[in-house]
Order: sequence, then C-alpha cells, then structure tokens
Amino acid sequence: MWKYLRRKIANNPRVQKMSPAQRKSVGGKFIIYSTLLLLIPFTGMLLSYSSALVHITFQVIWAVSMILGCVIAFESEPESGTRAK
Repeated sequence: MWKYLRRKIANNPRVQKMSPAQRKSVGGKFIIYSTLLLLIPFTGMLLSYSSALVHITFQVIWAVSMILGCVIAFESEPESGTRAK
C-alpha cells in the first residue's frame, strides 16, 4: 500500500515539476497545517463540546494530511543510483 501511495503522489505532474526544496516546503506546510488543525477539536474539548464524531473526523483528516505531507516531502524525491538496497 505504501508503494502504491508513493507512486501515485510521486508521479503526479505537479509534484514532478517541483524542485527538492519546493517539495520539502510543500510537505512541511501539509504537516504543520494538519497539526494546527488539531486545535479545533482540542478547543472544543475545553469548551465542553465533547462529540466523538468531531474528534474522530479531525484525527482522520490529520492522519491523511500527515501521510500526504510526509510522502511529498520525503518520499517523492527521484531515486539516486548510489542508494544501497
């Protein structure tokens, strides 16, 4: 499954056009914004709005965003010939 996700994201024309620095920047933004997105359900907990559906929804969105950001930032780089397998 990981190879499938990596192949789908890395072969996206928008990702292929990016330089390695842009990939790190875009992937980092995904990671930071998804982490900041968790402030919404945490704020709801402080205000006594305890809905399990809200927490589960935001955690699923967070997990997907983290995977997407990490794949863009770290896994979509072209393979180098010196890497040992």
